[in-house]
Amino acid sequence: MSFRFDKIIAYFIILVGIAMMTYPILLNGKINPVLFVFGAVSILFGVIDLLFFQNLNRTRENWLNIHLSKMISGYVATVTAFVVNQWALGIWGWFIPTIFGNIYLIYWLIKLNRKKL
Repeated sequence: MSFRFDKIIAYFIILVGIAMMTYPILLNGKINPVLFVFGAVSILFGVIDLLFFQNLNRTRENWLNIHLSKMISGYVATVTAFVVNQWALGIWGWFIPTIFGNIYLIYWLIKLNRKKL
């Protein structure tokens, strides 16, 4: 198994991130902060995925941790986008979902890694 489809998805998410960052600039001549931040995060996640796929054995061994991290990160990103666009919390709207999401993620990663030991 070469993770070919997963690599295609990783490249695609990098392209989507670039589009999210540049489209508002090309269309309106200014940066959309929400699209810019989430575009940058998309690029980062795509690059991280490509780095994971360089060592397939490590990826196979840690697939549950990787999957859990991605699912919780996706949830945090969705909640953050909702909070930033719907509630007037200012800069805190960007950080509150991330703080709670990271606490939840760390809890589960510690719990999963204890079972391996």
